[in-house]
Amino acid sequence: MSLSFKYLLEKTMLPVVEGHVEQSQWVNEDLLPTPPEKQSQFDISINFTNWTLGSSMIGIGLSWWQSIVVIFVSQLICSIAMAFNSRAESVYHIGYPCVVYSIFGIWGNYHFVVARAVMAVICAEYMYNILRAIFGHHFTDISNRLPTSAGITSLLILAFFLCWLVQLPFCHFRPYQLRKFFWFKSIVSLLSMFGLIRSLSTSTSRSSSATAWLILAGINSGIGNLANLIINQPDYSRWSNTPNASVWTQLVVTPISVTLSASFGIIATTADSMNLILDHYWSSRARFAVFLYTFAWLAQIYIIEFLDRAVFPLEILVSATKFQAFLSGYALMVAVAIMLCDHFLLTKGTVALAAYIFGIVVPFPGFYGVLGASVYTAASHIMDIAWVTSFVTSFIVYFAICWIWPTQNMKFVRERVCH
Repeated sequence: MSLSFKYLLEKTMLPVVEGHVEQSQWVNEDLLPTPPEKQSQFDISINFTNWTLGSSMIGIGLSWWQSIVVIFVSQLICSIAMAFNSRAESVYHIGYPCVVYSIFGIWGNYHFVVARAVMAVICAEYMYNILRAIFGHHFTDISNRLPTSAGITSLLILAFFLCWLVQLPFCHFRPYQLRKFFWFKSIVSLLSMFGLIRSLSTSTSRSSSATAWLILAGINSGIGNLANLIINQPDYSRWSNTPNASVWTQLVVTPISVTLSASFGIIATTADSMNLILDHYWSSRARFAVFLYTFAWLAQIYIIEFLDRAVFPLEILVSATKFQAFLSGYALMVAVAIMLCDHFLLTKGTVALAAYIFGIVVPFPGFYGVLGASVYTAASHIMDIAWVTSFVTSFIVYFAICWIWPTQNMKFVRERVCH
């Protein structure tokens, strides 16, 4: 082993946890309960990070007012799920990996740790506009080496790589170390909404049945937009200073702030609109305004996704429909229902795999269909309510299996309650 590799290995290894004889992948500072001196998060929150959600709803065919109503309903459902999923971790101060350990076992948790990292999607668009605003035609004249069928260009690949490169240092920070920056990004992203306003209106004609299913699909996509935040609640709420600090924040703030943010996104500019502005108004003032706007949003995206890893699905940005389908499909993979059922009804919780598979299998044909395959209409409609279908199925199956065949954890809890 070379000296340089040994040096790199020593620098990347986690320090030994005090009080533990052995250092292993199962024991480090991040996996242990949060110590009292670091339980400093209280119940004040603001979230303006769903700017493009509203314009995505417009893109799938909803009117502006339908989009706002759909977003509010979807975020209300999300806020309830987040509030429940943050309760256990606010009490026990443990992170997401530990919660999954207790349900899916030591090795079974790896699937979910990887699944929640597949969400770095938007930042490449903003990086593209920053590079274009700075370098102009010197950047856009770079030839595209990819075919049209790839659904992405060489320039976007370059922008995504640069996003990934800048994002790497943030993996070394913990949430409590970035508390002030969370406030900073919320304020900056809110102010950036008021620059470059434009109007947008749509008028479409369709049957009431088609509209109803489109609204349900929009609600499902809105939930999928926050699916990653729902499942990641343990990593945020573990820092709470009281058991209820994260509960009321999620219930009250999330529906209002996300709906406002997405509404501004409908009437104002988004990442794609920045390209149109640069196409028609190539002045130093316009370029500087685009740079400030996109830089503000790129900065807050880095902080929100600092725990993610860059995995880029090439096809999901081709259209609003495919992007919304991806968000809806991602929500199937995160097993929120099993986590809630385990904590609130069973062990307060390793039969989880069967329930997890049931929750995915039911709506998955519809997800396969929206990505291009030919499926029955019924499968497509099930996909329109995929999150609710997956949640209810997983919850019921997990509860039924554990009630009939109690796990060791359940037996232990019941014995303690009885005695």
